Amino acid sequence: MDGRIVSTGTPRTLGARNRAAAQIVFGLPAGSELPAPLAARVTAAGGRAELATDRPTADLHALSGWALEQGIELADIEVRRPTLEDVYLDLTDRS
Repeated sequence: MDGRIVSTGTPRTLGARNRAAAQIVFGLPAGSELPAPLAARVTAAGGRAELATDRPTADLHALSGWALEQGIELADIEVRRPTLEDVYLDLTDRS
């Protein structure tokens, strides 16, 4: 960016990382049907599902409750937020 400062903050807040949507990513067994409120917001491909959320605690609760009721193990479940690298690439990619 021609030597200009484009953002400042702590590692936690830089690029609004602390307010960015979280991604809940998990393995979803074939033939499993998520409840409608979650299914409408999930993208799935190759046995992996991804849910973008600004309420990760509530959505994890709903997702894990559903999985327990169905007797389904959600393989490799994880919650992701943008990394510092993601923020850097986003900030330096701007025109």
